[in-house]
Amino acid sequence: MAPSLDAQLHMASARALAPAARVEELLQLPEFPSGCEPASLAIVLRAHGLAATLPELVEGYFTYDDTWEHADRYQGDPRGAGSAMPPAVVAAATQYLQERGSGLTAEDLTGSPFGRIKDLVKRGLPVMVWSTVDAEAPVYSALRPSVEGYPWYRNFHCVVMYGIKDHDVLVSDPLVGLVRHDLSWFSFLYRACGQMAVVVS
Repeated sequence: MAPSLDAQLHMASARALAPAARVEELLQLPEFPSGCEPASLAIVLRAHGLAATLPELVEGYFTYDDTWEHADRYQGDPRGAGSAMPPAVVAAATQYLQERGSGLTAEDLTGSPFGRIKDLVKRGLPVMVWSTVDAEAPVYSALRPSVEGYPWYRNFHCVVMYGIKDHDVLVSDPLVGLVRHDLSWFSFLYRACGQMAVVVS
């Protein structure tokens, strides 16, 4: 039996109010050329109704390390060269959420099949996904293939997947804004880049 008109309107209203429906553009440049992870986290937190800013997250919630050996810390500097693996993002998000008494939690989804990412997005949750700059194929380096088991590649980049429309994914990319990518290609990139993702729910 098809849902009643009232039920359909309620479902449409719930989707409109879902965090994914509130995803906005937030650009990391010019101040944070390597700040895609804190920028993506800010996008997700703001979609959940929190007033997170990129400078606030960079300056107050990430732990920094220049050895490039610890996945739970930001490696390098968002103002220069650096990157953060999912555990560093989860740690920053957890501290931010706990300080505000939020009931939300951050979860490292690394290793999850792309189908799970799609299901979360369809439920209205924006998901941070590690991909590449300009959605190009990842360029790996034999000098540093991973950090504590998390893959590392030269064109490392983090974006927020927040919707699926036709055969495209809707993405908030901190370098270029709100864009679309071919669903099949984005799914390939997700797998090629080590299936790294974080969700706040």
